[in-house]
Parts: sequence; structure tokens; C-alpha cells
Amino acid sequence: DLADLGKSVFLPIDKTWEPVFRARIPKLDNVKLYTISNMCIPALTAFGAGIAIASESRACGKIRSLFVANDANGLSMAICLIHRLKVCEQMVVLAHKLPSKAFARMVAKIKGHIVCVCKTIADDFKNYAPIANVASDYGITAADGFYPREGDGDAEKVNFCLLGDMTSEWKGADTVIEALGMLSPDDRSVVKLHIKSLPENSTLSLPEEVVSHPWTPMSTIPSFLRDMDVMIVASRNGSDGRIKETFSQTVVQGMLTELPIIHTSIAPFVEKFDNGGGIQADTPEEIARAMSLLIKDKALRQRLGKEARATALERYVWSTERFYRRYFE
Repeated sequence: DLADLGKSVFLPIDKTWEPVFRARIPKLDNVKLYTISNMCIPALTAFGAGIAIASESRACGKIRSLFVANDANGLSMAICLIHRLKVCEQMVVLAHKLPSKAFARMVAKIKGHIVCVCKTIADDFKNYAPIANVASDYGITAADGFYPREGDGDAEKVNFCLLGDMTSEWKGADTVIEALGMLSPDDRSVVKLHIKSLPENSTLSLPEEVVSHPWTPMSTIPSFLRDMDVMIVASRNGSDGRIKETFSQTVVQGMLTELPIIHTSIAPFVEKFDNGGGIQADTPEEIARAMSLLIKDKALRQRLGKEARATALERYVWSTERFYRRYFE
């Protein structure tokens, strides 16, 4: 996208990513790929990227803007190195995980912007350091592939779904299955819960109302969601209280498909449904009540789904051109 905007791009990549980039990025005069040997330890690989960027700056002049992730996987070392060598005029940091205090204080000294994927991360940066240019701004790519279905769908069943890698316990599949068991016999007779996907070694006992789907390529997800009536996202924070789910592209995919969302009270979800579109529920009892309400009230499902889609279209669709204008220019 940056190349299409006429920008010159220097991109250091781990060698394991090289085939993907070579296949997907056309040969353009304004894109330069630099392959870094995989050093097994992420911090060392990131440090190698820092050295490559410094070398490029010495050869071609100071880099106008540097776009980096936050300090996950050891990137803070590379960011610190680049800052000290003064190889770029400004830095835009995309923060997708909670920062350490040391990292927040370090990037506070750097000219540019810190763009966080949710307000909770932005607040953490502000709490640790007096940083002026902190924003909460993110979205999904290929958003136009997610749109509402035409017609009423399955007339006999109300289809609920859990979507994502349910390997992690904090995703809350166990809570939703427990909630399913609390529904009345009448509700259970018309409900289906689709889980995409549980690990093969899952020890969860699945009632007959549950359909377990294997994981499939990303290209199949839009059609899967268009067969659903409601999405449930039951992620919870870690045992230490820190957020595990910092954005959830899955939720936005459901919102764009015009699904009402039953969601837990973790901050990144609450932030997404401040204008409607969802029902907040944490315990199995609360989730069961929300499911029962949506089973019985089709008009409510439709209203919440439209609210969710409107919010997603306004806030959570990625645009490189808009992002560039807002943070790089």
C-alpha cells in the first residue's frame, strides 16, 4: 500500500518470511527487501533489523519515518538502538501489547506517534510516561469480504458461534458450554453452538447442540459467519488481571457481518460496544440469559447486528492511506 502511494519502502524481514513477501509484493523500484538471518532468539533478530536500518540510513540518507511494532518479541532493543543512532526523523510505534514501564519511558523521548490497538494500552503508556502523541486506532484488512447475509438463513435453528483458536483456556469456550447447559429445554431445542475451532486434544465434553468445526483457511471465514445468527466472545483476563485479548479481529469480523455479539466485560470489548451492538455477559448464568433473550427476539438480533456493523465500519476498517496521513504526515 505504501508503495502504491508512491513512498519508498525499506523492509528488513526474517528469512522465513522471504518467500511470502517475494510472492505477494511485485517487483517495484520503490520497495527494497533486506533479508535477515534467523538468529533463533527474537531479540537478536530484531537487533539485526536495527543494524540493517542503520546501514541503509548511512548509505541513502536519514530515513524519514520508521514504522515498528511495540516491545513484544524483543523489539525494544532494536527501537532503542535506532533512536540512539538517530537514523530516522520520526518513529510510529504500533502498540498491540501492554508496555513495560521502561519501554514506555524510552519511547516517550522519541519524536513521532504511539498508536495503540485499544484504549487500555494507550492508557498504560500515558500512566507510565508523559507522552503527548498517543492514540487508539486500528482495524482489519480485507474488511469488504465481511458483509451481512441476504435472507433469513436457517429458519429452524438459531446459530451461535465461537470463532478463533480455542487452545487457550482464557478464550472461555468452557464458560459458553456451561451456559448452554443452563438453557431451558425449549431454548435448547432450537439452538446450535458452532465452535471453530477446538484443539483435537480438547477435554471439553460437548453436548449434542455443539458443532465442532476444524480450522480452515481465512478465505472460508466470511461465509461461515454469514451462516450464523449470533457471535459469542467469552475471552477473560489472565489470572494476574492483565488483558490477554487486546483487540480481537474476530469480533470485528462478526460485527461487519452484522451479528449481534455477546461479549465479556474486558476493556477492549466494552470499548467496541459503547454505541450498542452487543450484550455484556461474564458468568455462565449471564451468558445463558443473553442467549435466551436473543433466541426469542429476532428483532433484537437484527437491531444489535446493525449497530455492531455501523460501529465497525466507522472505526475498525484498516486504511493505509488514512493511517499514513494521520500519523506519518
